[in-house]
Amino acid sequence: MRWIDSPTERTSAATDVLLALVAAACTAAARGAPGLDPRERLLWTLLFAAAAAAALAGAAYHGLRLPGPGRARLWRAVTAALALAAAAFALLLWSAAGGGLPAGVQAALLAGAALLGSAAGGRRRGFAALLAFQAAVLAAGAVFHAGCASAPARPWLAAGCGTSLLAGALQAARGLRVRLVWEFDHNGLFHLAQAAGLALLGVGAVRP
Repeated sequence: MRWIDSPTERTSAATDVLLALVAAACTAAARGAPGLDPRERLLWTLLFAAAAAAALAGAAYHGLRLPGPGRARLWRAVTAALALAAAAFALLLWSAAGGGLPAGVQAALLAGAALLGSAAGGRRRGFAALLAFQAAVLAAGAVFHAGCASAPARPWLAAGCGTSLLAGALQAARGLRVRLVWEFDHNGLFHLAQAAGLALLGVGAVRP
């Protein structure tokens, strides 16, 4: 395997690795957080682990020269992991709002989200629908947690959702290019902003 020639694809791969490291740190923090309800701990851990998996697969997708079928499989892995993370966050929001679902139902919803996310990776409209779902969940999270700012964790969670929404807007700006020592396109800038968003969510997840 060889590295891809495009400078912006290489910076996208490097920032994906950074994003994976941040997500891995958040995964470890969520797993060890003493004040979390066991089911919430599981969902936060799953969310951050899925984000780490998506970022690692994305790093390979952006950085390596791969045959068409290999790239397609990697992209499906990315979209499946992203859908799983979004579904886990939706369930966390539902729980925080006072809703409850049996563990078996939650597991079925998470598995279904991953399967739908994988299928979405093979269709342009499907990926657009996945991005819309992510944006809706993050917007709901920003509004919900901003409205409960008296709790210590809420401002961190609201800021994490808002920063993640900004990251999505950067990714949508496909013509965007910035030189900060190295050249970054919309994907690299998205990864940097999303790393900040995940870090904020990670702090909020482990606060009482």
